[in-house]
Amino acid sequence: ATFEAVFEVRVPADPGDPNSLPRYGRYRVLIKRDGVEAGDVASVQTSIMGTIKSYAENNHSATIRLYDKNGELVELDSAGNTEYQVGEDGVFEIRPLEAGEYKMVISKAGYLCYTVRDIVISETLVKAKYDFETIELVAGDLADDGDSKDVIDEADIEAAVTALEDTSAIDLAKYDLNGDGVFDGEDMNIISFNVGVTAFEVSNLDIDNVAHAILRRY
Repeated sequence: ATFEAVFEVRVPADPGDPNSLPRYGRYRVLIKRDGVEAGDVASVQTSIMGTIKSYAENNHSATIRLYDKNGELVELDSAGNTEYQVGEDGVFEIRPLEAGEYKMVISKAGYLCYTVRDIVISETLVKAKYDFETIELVAGDLADDGDSKDVIDEADIEAAVTALEDTSAIDLAKYDLNGDGVFDGEDMNIISFNVGVTAFEVSNLDIDNVAHAILRRY
């Protein structure tokens, strides 16, 4: 799309200069938005992006899944993959294949899930993005079943104490919360500090929540 604007600029005479005269000019400016022309068709070109932050200094990897409004897992690419693997730097960018309302669930072994509902993806004439910036995951969810599901509680403390008795038999990727290669007292301190914290789930339509991301077009 191209827009035309006409600006008139008037500069008064300099009162301190007897030879100065007022000046006048008219300028015609054409403003064109890239990528939008007559006949362009709207399409899905909105990204969901952000950066995961965990307690592991050099490994912020995680898994992201999208669900549609019916609770069904969504394919994220033409190969049919339903999981997005976030790299160690924590940076992610997902572009859903179809318009719709989505729920994003971020998971990491030993951490509480982080869920954002009501992410609305529409067809647009220009690129757009939901940038969630930094998403901080909470560590210490070792016993994630029964009454201990989606909360860090005494069951997680007990699981950690039992694991300390024989660290060779544990899933280190789950228990090594700070990413230093071992499960020890430092990881125990993280679990103890987070006792009582529950899994994070909010609606992206709630503009007051800390995870809210505004749709921006560019």
